[in-house]
Amino acid sequence: MKRTLPLFFACLSLSLFATEYTREEMVEILEKQEDYVETLSEEFFTLNDQIEDRIGDVVSTLASLEDGRESKTRVSNLKSKVIDDLKTSLKALQQQRNANAAMMARLPSNRSEDTSLHRANQFLDEKMKGRVDQIMELAHSLHQSKDVKKYDYVVRQKYNDDLKVRKERSEEYKRNRSQTINANQDRESLIKGIEDAEYRLTQEINHIKAEQKRTGGGDLPPAQAQKLADNEELLSVLKEKKREIYKGKTVETSSVNSTAAAMELERKVNEAVQELRYTNAELRQKGQELKQAFMRLDAQQAALAEYDKANP
Repeated sequence: MKRTLPLFFACLSLSLFATEYTREEMVEILEKQEDYVETLSEEFFTLNDQIEDRIGDVVSTLASLEDGRESKTRVSNLKSKVIDDLKTSLKALQQQRNANAAMMARLPSNRSEDTSLHRANQFLDEKMKGRVDQIMELAHSLHQSKDVKKYDYVVRQKYNDDLKVRKERSEEYKRNRSQTINANQDRESLIKGIEDAEYRLTQEINHIKAEQKRTGGGDLPPAQAQKLADNEELLSVLKEKKREIYKGKTVETSSVNSTAAAMELERKVNEAVQELRYTNAELRQKGQELKQAFMRLDAQQAALAEYDKANP
């Protein structure tokens, strides 16, 4: 299925064609612009897919691992960092979606479903779903407290060569406790984020229903009806995700059993995150270029329609 970039833009009414152009020349210019937009779209989506694949690789790698005897909390710290980055990305996508939805609400009802704004939100919905799935993949792999031996009995030799047996907390117990604290903090943060989102969605749903009742209980405008349906569906999804987090660890993981291996994992993840920052900046630039190309194409299409209207 051929994809077109779903970025929002204002439909321009300015004519970009000189009056001396024939209709055939206008169509030729328009077709060249369509080809240019298609080329930019392919470049944009190729880069976007590369970014998503890279993020997926990082998440899958981390979700398959846990801290071992020598890694202390390096793996759990990396998971926390990547979860925070994914949450930041999800928030930015949601803000863009909200801005698009606000603009859609101002469109004529007959255009609300057939606009680049609508396609933009479909694209953003897909990316947001991916972010949620990635966060949940890591959440399912967070450390679960284990029943481990709390104390070791250690023989110490004193300065006068006397031997003394002391009871000390075992390294395994201390490691398990640290990993459990980190994992529980991550879970609590995710649950709070979900509950905050649930509250906002519930407020929006109640507001839409109250406005509908205030205006006589008739059918909602298409944009508002779609927003209500989307919010109710998302609210249901969030409730299920919260239940999944409460279940705790649900996947098998392998231990990183050496400091060297943990440090190498840190290096690779940090390197990937840095690369993704640069690549995302490049993606935003390509998106702006494509946005301008779409704006010009839209204006050319409008100008051709005006020409045809004036020259039946």
